[in-house]
Amino acid sequence: MAVFLLSYDIAEEDSDEYQPLWDSLKELGGVKTLLSEWYLDLNNTQDQVYDHFVSFIDKKKDRLLVIRVTERPSWNLGLKGTKDFIDKHFPV
Repeated sequence: MAVFLLSYDIAEEDSDEYQPLWDSLKELGGVKTLLSEWYLDLNNTQDQVYDHFVSFIDKKKDRLLVIRVTERPSWNLGLKGTKDFIDKHFPV
């Protein structure tokens, strides 16, 4: 398994157009850590994760970044579930 940080800037945050993106993140066990960032633990490559999620956005107006995380992140005030996810995948 590999941990990924997925970050996006979407043009219309409140649009129902992006519900499939958020549904897929949840279905794959994603943890929303910041308003537009999610942690995922997947058996995929970084490119495979990107290719899956880029299909949910408009590549002409939205941005997507996928990073494989290999070290314990430094953070504060993450959304619900952030601490548990980090502690599980990056024990001290």
